[in-house]
Amino acid sequence: RRQDTVTRKRLEDMTPDEIRAGIVTCRKLYDWPPSLPEFLKACRPAIDAERAFIEAGEQMSLRDAGKDQWSSPVVYWAAASLGNDLRNNHHGAISKRWAAALDWAGKRIKSGELPNEVPPRREALPAPGRQSVSAEKAAENIANLKAMLEGLRIADEVAV
Repeated sequence: RRQDTVTRKRLEDMTPDEIRAGIVTCRKLYDWPPSLPEFLKACRPAIDAERAFIEAGEQMSLRDAGKDQWSSPVVYWAAASLGNDLRNNHHGAISKRWAAALDWAGKRIKSGELPNEVPPRREALPAPGRQSVSAEKAAENIANLKAMLEGLRIADEVAV
């Protein structure tokens, strides 16, 4: 019973995807059922910092087009925390900062401060003068908003 409680506690914070990945990895690595520590390592393998750095650079570029596929939320959040420094430096130049960013992201995910998932990409606003709608459509949208605001103003006056 005590072993069941220990096992349950160790698995509580794992996602179904991590457990599935652990099962797949164990089937490849072991001819016998793994120990609990072996299984936990298979569910959440240690991140190779240099390989993760390469992935982060590639995926941040792909993210601009909405085509990113991250191996781990930890790698995404570490990359996001470094921003353009990630793109403008090679691994050797910022390896200590990158390792610290990976550690930071892992701890924040584990504590619940960051989600254990990669958020969807948000469309950036166009630069001034490069709007994606015509001037006529923009004027129509503004007129619609003014009408909605006028309706709210009238509703407030009636309520008072």
